[in-house]
Amino acid sequence: MQDDPWPEIVNHFESGKEVSGGIIRVLDKGIIIQLAMDVEGIIPFGKMSKKDRRALASQYEVGANLSGIVMKVSPEDKKIILFKEELAGGSNTQSASDEVKDYLKNQKIDTGGKIDIPQELLDNAKDAEKEQQPT
Repeated sequence: MQDDPWPEIVNHFESGKEVSGGIIRVLDKGIIIQLAMDVEGIIPFGKMSKKDRRALASQYEVGANLSGIVMKVSPEDKKIILFKEELAGGSNTQSASDEVKDYLKNQKIDTGGKIDIPQELLDNAKDAEKEQQPT
C-alpha cells in the first residue's frame, strides 16, 4: 500500500503559486491540465454564457501548454483549482486586484464606524424576538 501523496502535493502547490501543464481535456466548465506530481488541475470558466464558454474553449487545444495560479488545493476531492484571468469571465480587461483597489479607493463610507440604526427597526427586531420566544 502506498502512502497518501496529498500532504506533499498540498505543500508543493501553494495558493498563489503559478503552475503550468499540458491541456488534457477541454470541458464546458473549464480546462483540465496535467500538473507536476501526476496531478490534474482545473481552471474553471468564470460566470459567462454557454456560448461565450464554448467560444473560449475553442481557443484551447488538448496538448497545448497552459499556466494558472493555484487558488485551492482540495485533498478531500483530490482536486487543484487554478485561476487564469482570461478564463475568469467578464469582458473587462482590468485585473481583479486593480478592481479591488479601485473599489476600496472609491468607498465614501469609513469602515469600522458606528452605524446608526433607526429606532423603528430596533423596536421591530425586539417585537420579532419576543414572538420567537416560547412562552
